[in-house]
Amino acid sequence: MIHVFAEWIYGDKGLVLVDSLQRHGFDAELETKLPKNRRFGRRSHQDDLWIGHFSRGANRMLPTRYVAMQTEPLWNAGAWWSEQPDFEPMLAGAREVWDYNESNRPMIERFGRHSTHVPCGYSPLFEQWHQQALRSVGEPDIDVLFVGGMVPRRVQALDALRSSGLRVEVVSYGDVVHGAELHRLLARSKLYLEMHRYDDPSDHCIDLFRFDHALSNGIPILHERVTPRSPFDEQFMDRIAFYGLDDVVGAVHQQLENPESTRSRAQKTKEWFTSEVNIDRFIPFDRLQALLDAGTGLR
Repeated sequence: MIHVFAEWIYGDKGLVLVDSLQRHGFDAELETKLPKNRRFGRRSHQDDLWIGHFSRGANRMLPTRYVAMQTEPLWNAGAWWSEQPDFEPMLAGAREVWDYNESNRPMIERFGRHSTHVPCGYSPLFEQWHQQALRSVGEPDIDVLFVGGMVPRRVQALDALRSSGLRVEVVSYGDVVHGAELHRLLARSKLYLEMHRYDDPSDHCIDLFRFDHALSNGIPILHERVTPRSPFDEQFMDRIAFYGLDDVVGAVHQQLENPESTRSRAQKTKEWFTSEVNIDRFIPFDRLQALLDAGTGLR
């Protein structure tokens, strides 16, 4: 048995992984909470394997056998992980480390671990959820959708967009939307805006964790300008539109005023993403099976 752990707010990410594992013949289920002791409930056995986002959990709650999924940028100055005393031990205790961003690899190696690149990629579930959402909404009525924490640079840009007459919807801490409700917001949106949290360009990245769902469904994306950090990131540079923060209003209006070309580009990007960044292409299924066999004493 494989238990996939994701906090409730990121349940979609966990379901995508469960679905991929099940389609490849694994017995897998989603867990949104970690038990308070290592017995891990009636359904779990010490030979079971866990895969999950354990970055913010206390090590005393970690399962015995687990694969750590790392889905945060690690190079930012003052990044959250530097204040997490359990972060390095969590990586050290993992049977494998999967990282969503190739450019994190040197940081993972600083902790003495090798990492496997498993990006947040296409899943057929994203399309299923989107089609279900489309049946419950009309024509897109949201000009711009932004998902992320509010910091001054983002607040100023979003306020400027609203002042220009656009309808802007924001999903952020304190107003968390997930699951079917988030799917409906995406279905109602004409444009998904991606904006960096930090001012320093050296901290910027293409963060697929934030917009894999949009890419999977041909929702147009407008991404703040970024210097690609890896060959993988390079592939996105001519497939999504970019803007400078000082011209965010003009860039957004340009995309919205040319809907046919905007949607056409997004559809072509979806076709590429579906084929080349399909999550099934990156998960090391053979090694997972070997880990399961090792847990049961099989060779």
